[in-house]
Amino acid sequence: MSVQQAIDIKRVAVHPIVLLSIADHHNRIVNNRTKRVIGILLGDVYQGQVNVLQCFAIPFEEDIDNPNIFFVDTNFIDEMFKLHKKVTLKEKIIGWYSSLSTISPNDLEIHKVISKYNPTPIFLTTDVGASDPHEIPTCAYIGTERERVDGLPLVTTFKTLPTVVDFLEVEEIGVEHLLRDIKDVDVSEIGTTLTNSMHGLAALEHRLKAISDYLNDVIEGKLPIENEIIGVIQSIFNLLPNLTLKETVDSLATKADDETFMIFISQLCRSVVSLHDLVNTRHPPLAEKEKAKEEAEKPKN
Repeated sequence: MSVQQAIDIKRVAVHPIVLLSIADHHNRIVNNRTKRVIGILLGDVYQGQVNVLQCFAIPFEEDIDNPNIFFVDTNFIDEMFKLHKKVTLKEKIIGWYSSLSTISPNDLEIHKVISKYNPTPIFLTTDVGASDPHEIPTCAYIGTERERVDGLPLVTTFKTLPTVVDFLEVEEIGVEHLLRDIKDVDVSEIGTTLTNSMHGLAALEHRLKAISDYLNDVIEGKLPIENEIIGVIQSIFNLLPNLTLKETVDSLATKADDETFMIFISQLCRSVVSLHDLVNTRHPPLAEKEKAKEEAEKPKN
């Protein structure tokens, strides 16, 4: 990634295999002596978007009491990247990750070490424990030089980049299958569906509250007006249906009635089948009774 590409970067797209690899690395290594793990990010840059496609763990040690003392095995990085290039030539080293959700005091120094492989690397922090279920468990940064008011030399700081979780088609299918298998056997399928719906509604409420807080801050003069943000909010409201029209109200009512009727029929069929199974268990069918009677009447040798 060149310096010009770094200037044009608009967002970072993290793929699910990367998040799963980071969580696995953290759970395998972290203990009382080690609070976090780090690794290398692999991917490409296309039209202002950094695509984080793969990653691999690297040996890392740091002194908890003195963050300035740390060790990153660069020889290991060189050997691993050579092996990776034998599989795919398109993916390059684009940055590094940390399994902590916050920036540590020595992260800028580690960032300089990774700059050996990429002049403008991406730094990815990860909330492995997913402490906030309503937010994406990762945040991306890029190093930038900031001018100081006192005229001293420039200082390097981290600049936040918009981060999303992106899927390839094959990854989306794989994630859906994984999520389908992750369920509590003690909870029914309906209970799982209701729980997922509640989580989705809670996330929607969280987003709507953030929009409301932003608009209130703009009205009170605490924040400046951003035409781009206002335009996106306006486009959201434009997509909402006009519930004052009688045709829209009737259509929604009809659809809701149809769905409710299908649920009623399904539950009725399920109850009838369960009742038949119970009757067959308590009172075996007549054919089985006749067969048992014939077996009993056969002469014994």
